[in-house]
Amino acid sequence: MIVYYITSHGFGHTVRSCEIVRHLPAEMPLTLRTVVPEWFLRRELGERPFTLAPAAFDCGVLGPDSARIDLALTVTRAEALQAQNEARRAEEVAFLKGCGARLVVCDVPAFPLRVAREAGVPSILVANFTWAGIYRHLEAFFCDDEALRVRTDALIAQMQLDYAQGDLLLATDMAIPIEACRKRADVPLVARRGTPRRAELVRALGLDPARPIFLIYLGRDGIEGLEWERREHLRGFSFISFSPPARTDGFIHRVPEDLISHGDAVASVDGVVAKPGYGICGECVAGGVPLIYPPRPEFAEMRAVEALMARWGGGVAIEEEDFRTLNWRPSLDRLTAFRLEPEMIDCRGGQVCAEYLREHYR
Repeated sequence: MIVYYITSHGFGHTVRSCEIVRHLPAEMPLTLRTVVPEWFLRRELGERPFTLAPAAFDCGVLGPDSARIDLALTVTRAEALQAQNEARRAEEVAFLKGCGARLVVCDVPAFPLRVAREAGVPSILVANFTWAGIYRHLEAFFCDDEALRVRTDALIAQMQLDYAQGDLLLATDMAIPIEACRKRADVPLVARRGTPRRAELVRALGLDPARPIFLIYLGRDGIEGLEWERREHLRGFSFISFSPPARTDGFIHRVPEDLISHGDAVASVDGVVAKPGYGICGECVAGGVPLIYPPRPEFAEMRAVEALMARWGGGVAIEEEDFRTLNWRPSLDRLTAFRLEPEMIDCRGGQVCAEYLREHYR
């Protein structure tokens, strides 16, 4: 049995985990330990059998929307989870032993690595960052409250101890500096290339086939403050989204969840306007679909995102003010002129990670 712990912080970690699982033999028993909705897991894994054992062991970062972080709220929630983890440590060890776990995989909670060590089960961390590294960055970026700094330091110290218990770190492309596990292997970007289904998308949404189509992705919690009333100067383009923001009045066409997968939608459009993160960047790179993204200086991963975009050549950074006021047309015009080949960057990380998992499964 592989027990795969997946953070509930956004769907990107789940997409990455499912891409790895997709390369494992179907007969290899799998338990997913996460609070990600079952419908999403079923959609990503298709007919691949698995057992869902819902539980949360980390909270990631929290804030009012996908573009802003509230460090005090994050620390308070993380402290509560850390105390809860400590109280249920013996129970979790018993869970691993009881289900016959032969390998623990994490993306990216720290606590299960310590539990795996205590249960005598080998463990692998798949990550482009750790929460210890993220919290350290946020502390430097936001924290001018000494009491909050002390609390954040305590969280980081325990996370670092837990991360150190892992046997192997698989550091994926687009990684920030990571300190974790006894051994490390660098692996390619974990990203699946979607299947283009443009004609089907145009027909189902009633789009003008002659217009460029752009997918808007603003993260699981959206981004507040965008001035949608300025959308008039974006006429001539079609915009689609799985979660259109409120107040767009049909300007953005909603894509039904059961119509097409997110990866296939990315592969079917002329470009993406998105909050940059591992999942959406990977889908764009793998499919050769250009990307417009706003700056996110408070996010530790931003330097890694920008480095990947520079190597790839398909990313266009847009100033925060231009992004907020929908001054997108110059950047959209640039995107329509791009000619990118799919998989210019090595995106075989799912296959490579799965090979490591098979090697360590015992």
